[in-house]
Amino acid sequence: MRSGQNYHYVQRPMPKKILVIEDEPGYQDLMKFVFKDYDLSICGAIEDIEKNFPGVKFDLIICDINLGGASGFEYLVRMRREGVTENLPFILWSSSDTPENREKAAELGAAGFLSKPFKTEAVQQMVALLLQAP
Repeated sequence: MRSGQNYHYVQRPMPKKILVIEDEPGYQDLMKFVFKDYDLSICGAIEDIEKNFPGVKFDLIICDINLGGASGFEYLVRMRREGVTENLPFILWSSSDTPENREKAAELGAAGFLSKPFKTEAVQQMVALLLQAP
């Protein structure tokens, strides 16, 4: 370093941690592309979350409603009851886009509901907005 030169390092913020719970491999692959700028974790079943990601604190969760084993609705209820998701955005999605599913998601406190198939931009915008919210 020559005398008189100043170097400034810009520290980039850590990418937000997103958990996607999805049992369809095609959607898992799509999420890797859609959320390439985030710290993304993918799990195929709710029952595997604690085993695969012990102690990880996520900034946002996206969960399919229809999974083998426990449903996305059941997981959201459990997380709310345990106080884990009080300030954590939780998005539910499903290929069963019915008024009943949307209503139940809202009643349970989901931050959003997305219908599959979805537009990539719609998912990216919803996630970006929820991660910016105080």
